[in-house]
Amino acid sequence: IDESTNMEVLVTIHNIVNEQTWQKVLHWENYYHPESNPKLCRFLGRPNSLSPKAWFRNTFFGYKKPFDRHDWYVRRNEKDDEVRYVID
Repeated sequence: IDESTNMEVLVTIHNIVNEQTWQKVLHWENYYHPESNPKLCRFLGRPNSLSPKAWFRNTFFGYKKPFDRHDWYVRRNEKDDEVRYVID
């Protein structure tokens, strides 16, 4: 298997994980805010930043750092402010 094949597999897995994560965000939104109509506004990859939880777990309990971090910005309704989900 050459490097380009490895990259294709990696991108495919990354996309699947992102799609599954979006489904979890929608589930969370629909459960806690059933009247909302959530839309993804922004999606920001932050692979070199740790969330406070990940930093704490790594620093004090020796957990491995997460592979990747994404900040998902969702607007529940057109007039609402954005809500951020941090996924790492």
